[in-house]
Amino acid sequence: GNHYVKIRVYDRAGNLREKEIKVYKGEAPYVVAVYPIGENIPIDYGKIWINFSTPMNKASVEGAVSMEPSVGWTANWLDDRTVEFRFSEYLDYCETYMVTITDDAMDISGNKLDGDEDGEPGGNYTFSFTTETPNVNVYVSPASHLFVLPPGGVSVSGEVVIDGAYLKKDLDIEVTKLVTGEGLEVYGGEGTQTIPAGGSVSLPMTVTAYSEGRISASFTVKSPDYDCLEVSRDALFSAIDTSSDHGDGDDNPGQNDHPDDNQSPGESHYPSLIVLQEDTMDICDNVGVLLNGWGKGYGHLMGRYGIKMIPIFSDFTYWRNPDTTLSDVVKLIVIGSGGLHRFLYDDEFKSRLADYVASGGNLLVLSQGYGEFFSVLPGNVEGYGWNEDQSCFINAGYMDVWHPVFSGQTRNVLNLRVDGYLSNYPDNAEVLLKRTMSGMPMLITYQYGLGHVIVTTLYSDWAYGHNQMSPEEMNLIRDLTTWAMNPEMEIPEFYPDSSVSVPVTIRYSKSDTVVAAEAVLLVKTPDRELYDSLSIPVTLSSGEEYIYTYDEQDTIPRHLGLWVIDYRLLDSNGNIIQGFERGCIFAQRVDIHAGEYNVGDFQLWVNSDKDWIINGDTVNYSIFIRNNTDTSFNGKVIIGVHEQNGSRWEVVDSLTDVSIPSDAIINLHYQRPLFLSTSTYFGLYHNDEVSYSDYFRDAMGRAQRGIWISESPIELVISRDKPGYIMGRDTIVNFTRVVNKSFSQREFIINRYFYNNGLYLLGTDTVELGEEDTVLFADTIFADEPDFLGNRIYTKAEIFTSGGMMISRSAKMLNLLYPPVHCSLSVPDSFDYSGDNYFTVWLSTEDGYIPPGVLKVTGKDYADSIVIDTFLFVRETSFVFNFRASQWHVKDFIKAQYKYGEQHSVKKEYLNIGMPNHCPVVVKPGDFPSGFMPGDTAYFFGYIWSENNVKIKNAPMVIWVWGCPMGGDTLYDTIFVNPGEWVEKCSLKTYIDTSHLFGEWINYYTGVRYLGYSYEGRVEPGYIVKAPRAIFTWPHNDTLDINGWSMKFTNPIKTTAIVHLNSISFVKDRFFDISLNEDVTVPPESSTVVPIDMPWMVQGNYRFYIYGNAERGNTNINTYPYTNVYIKGINSSILVSTPEDYYHTEESIILSSDITNGEYSWNGHESLLVYIPID
Repeated sequence: GNHYVKIRVYDRAGNLREKEIKVYKGEAPYVVAVYPIGENIPIDYGKIWINFSTPMNKASVEGAVSMEPSVGWTANWLDDRTVEFRFSEYLDYCETYMVTITDDAMDISGNKLDGDEDGEPGGNYTFSFTTETPNVNVYVSPASHLFVLPPGGVSVSGEVVIDGAYLKKDLDIEVTKLVTGEGLEVYGGEGTQTIPAGGSVSLPMTVTAYSEGRISASFTVKSPDYDCLEVSRDALFSAIDTSSDHGDGDDNPGQNDHPDDNQSPGESHYPSLIVLQEDTMDICDNVGVLLNGWGKGYGHLMGRYGIKMIPIFSDFTYWRNPDTTLSDVVKLIVIGSGGLHRFLYDDEFKSRLADYVASGGNLLVLSQGYGEFFSVLPGNVEGYGWNEDQSCFINAGYMDVWHPVFSGQTRNVLNLRVDGYLSNYPDNAEVLLKRTMSGMPMLITYQYGLGHVIVTTLYSDWAYGHNQMSPEEMNLIRDLTTWAMNPEMEIPEFYPDSSVSVPVTIRYSKSDTVVAAEAVLLVKTPDRELYDSLSIPVTLSSGEEYIYTYDEQDTIPRHLGLWVIDYRLLDSNGNIIQGFERGCIFAQRVDIHAGEYNVGDFQLWVNSDKDWIINGDTVNYSIFIRNNTDTSFNGKVIIGVHEQNGSRWEVVDSLTDVSIPSDAIINLHYQRPLFLSTSTYFGLYHNDEVSYSDYFRDAMGRAQRGIWISESPIELVISRDKPGYIMGRDTIVNFTRVVNKSFSQREFIINRYFYNNGLYLLGTDTVELGEEDTVLFADTIFADEPDFLGNRIYTKAEIFTSGGMMISRSAKMLNLLYPPVHCSLSVPDSFDYSGDNYFTVWLSTEDGYIPPGVLKVTGKDYADSIVIDTFLFVRETSFVFNFRASQWHVKDFIKAQYKYGEQHSVKKEYLNIGMPNHCPVVVKPGDFPSGFMPGDTAYFFGYIWSENNVKIKNAPMVIWVWGCPMGGDTLYDTIFVNPGEWVEKCSLKTYIDTSHLFGEWINYYTGVRYLGYSYEGRVEPGYIVKAPRAIFTWPHNDTLDINGWSMKFTNPIKTTAIVHLNSISFVKDRFFDISLNEDVTVPPESSTVVPIDMPWMVQGNYRFYIYGNAERGNTNINTYPYTNVYIKGINSSILVSTPEDYYHTEESIILSSDITNGEYSWNGHESLLVYIPID
């Protein structure tokens, strides 16, 4: 404790000085532990806890502790060293609380707190903690959706739910959204709300698709009161145009930029529809297609075989779930013709592409406009595209090596639509096809990471939409796709007219605890026509596999190509537990000698830097010549032009002194201006030749390159700032871009128009444009009237020379839409089966009117509608419908769909009406459970009760019983159960015939039907028909008379009982056994008396025994081992007397005997002689 030392100092003069020094002896109290500390402390933790090293002065501690920010509290001492301060209210979220214990806190000895922990009293102690962030979750419904267009303007309604189930106090929030992407828009889903503690709020939203595209919508929740709260949830919405007719859209490289050297191919028309993936269980025969270029044509081509397409956007995420690793769900992605034209400088796209393949995905890439686009692919591929090469078709490619993808072919040279070739590729690449014209690769494959890359300069997707594919190319693309989905799979090969025996790998790849019990196999031809199906038993746990051998001893039909065997797995109940996966590929082929094509001694081919030019442009040609001989060649290249200066054919130039080493390729360069769309021909000749046939048909090698002159030196493009416009809300911004592609400065007059049931001038301008100059006009159109929509609405631009001659014009349709209408429902909390069930549908809009349309409401067996035939100038309106279904269902739905123009909005609410609880139907009454008596009426009853899960009243529940009696009619009863009620029904009854077999358990069937739901089951053990009974009336403590007594047997059952009696016994001092040995028959519902000839027994208490057994039915004679009875029998006494009490030897003694028995008596006398015995 504290001690004081007083020091006195004297000097010689006698002066006195005193000094008192405080000295501390012992240990000052200190803080041992505190709680809470750190972060994320629950706001309802409710206290702080402090433990000291020594017993403390409680009052000093309570006055020394404070907290900032402050809250009300009360002190509670757990012992003399430990105190807790209990809060009177919840703490605040995201708050840091500072607790201070000053050194005014003292122990019971008065020592101050050593708060600064320096070993001496004094100094404050502080600690802090930070409370939790509000626990809020955000859910978006739907979180993803794929719109299938046309038409545009379709909508889906949903909501953003902010879940505060774990909130401990009310919370003010603000929800914002960020939408990126194009083609779709999200309306609603944002605003300010207050979430009650433990509750949730929802914000309605509508997603509208105007054109093909994808958007990502990120919804973020913040609180104005707590900066620490920021929770986000992303949703992904996509749209794809699956129509069979396509023009040159924004996804394609551009006007006139397409494969094939045909100048006017027309719009694409695909003869088969795209089949979109819907069932995510089946992972075989799904092909991802990048929505860029003409890739969708590949989807149409796959639809010919029923192969499903998965749309792939440039972000390379799965549209159903962007968090899914794409290579896990999409085994093959196809990049169609021109599909890389946007990504030459997009490093992120290149990285995503490489990651997809490296992680196990497979990539198939078709021809591109320029060879430089192949550099986007992983693996450093180079080549030439359709703008640099000449297309070919007849015998365009030949097989360099054999590969199973050629199984559908009958020769080694194929008619293929090819434009371009590959000049550089990875060392591990395998060249499958080469061009006959040049011997350059046109189809290669190589492994990259865990996946494969297949690159070709075929433009099959574009050709399919222009009716240009040959049967050979159809088969090649079909089989190439089959192989590319599983490039690591071994492919056995068989010739036609042979049997097939192949191993099928059945792998249970899904993670599940259910055991697979059955595999269903489908054998399909290369065209995916079903050839065979079979079911085989298996026993597979997750992760296991089984090799099944498919033996087809009969000759399979001739259908060249790659056959497939797919399988799916079922459990023991026949439920599908794993969708179709590929188990085997086998080839049916003919003998083809790949690699034996004779390319000739010389090959000549030509590329150019462009195939569309402006009049007067110079074209740069690259001339390649291959010398396939073993000697060098010296010669010349002659150049001719088709239709030059009005001439059908003319030689225009030559390249001389051309030297080509043996087995080598050289590259020559040539350029010339062109003023007419024409083909330039190149022929290889010896130096001494001076005569050349038309088109160089007599040359050692020849090629031609067609170049097209653009009709107008002006490029005119109309575009918009949005894919679609909301009437009454949006301002249309129409952009007109004009580019002068001529070689001189010119003056132009540009007129812009808007057409809506009439032509309106937007503006006219005169501009002077130099070479490659560009001008952009932005015109605004205000669409603020609801009736602004016409049948044909578009903008148009026309360009005139200063002399008034029109040189170009263009038009673009406007996608004008009504304001989105949000559809919402308020479904009843409960329903009446036979009564009215009113519910409300709300139509709302952020704008000032709701356009005309049709509102349809449907359920599983319910439909109603209302027509709105005029504009409603309100922001919200509601309609009341009556849900009275023709057939009710335990699980139903109400869907409201409002269709207005080409747009619609949908809201669907599921109705879980619920099923009353019911135990299996049981039987009563009976001496023991589930027993009936022959000839009686059997009753059945069931317990039915309805809790809060049931939301319908007056609904009939039909209970039925079948199998009692066996072969009898089915018994029915109808019960009406209301929510919260308990019902016990006993009106199911049937007659049990007396001839019914008794004594054995009989199963019966029972079930219920309720709102389209049915349940049935077998009750086992079911019921038993009771046997007849010979019931003996036991004489417990009864009095039996030896002059006459009878035993009685009764039978309450309506069939005869028989009991066999062996004997009965009475036991006292001796045994009285009565042998019976007889059968006693007891008639139905009657009794039988058995008289007993009683023996002469002395009156008194006896034990009664009975011995026997049941001959038919059962009896109770063996229920007791014995019973006590009283026998009314012989009741006697005897008295003996003599005249004297003393007699001499050999004196006669007269004995007198008196015997009595009841009322009767007997007397007797006897004389005895007394004598002395002699030894």
